[in-house]
Amino acid sequence: MFNLIKIRSVVNSTCVLLLMSVSSVYAGSDAAVAEAEAALAQAKELGAEWRLIDSATGSKAGSLSKLLAVAKEKASNGENDEVIRIANKVTVAAMLGIDQAKAQASASPTY
Repeated sequence: MFNLIKIRSVVNSTCVLLLMSVSSVYAGSDAAVAEAEAALAQAKELGAEWRLIDSATGSKAGSLSKLLAVAKEKASNGENDEVIRIANKVTVAAMLGIDQAKAQASASPTY
């Protein structure tokens, strides 16, 4: 049973990554940021906001909220490729955090 849950989680994560990479090709930076904001709001609601290391935050671990703020700042400077890269990273991490929170919602110690 545990292996089935693990496999399902990996498949879900892979599908999310695939969808995010395809959608970023067709979406502009505004759409990518909007998608990231929606995913991040869901993750925060579940208490699943991750911290990531990214060069945009000075190679230090920062919250997804901070990364999204950096993306918005870069959008105002016209750095659309960087905005899309960061927004997609935030979206994927938020979605994976949501999956993790749902998978571990009924977690309990095993003795």
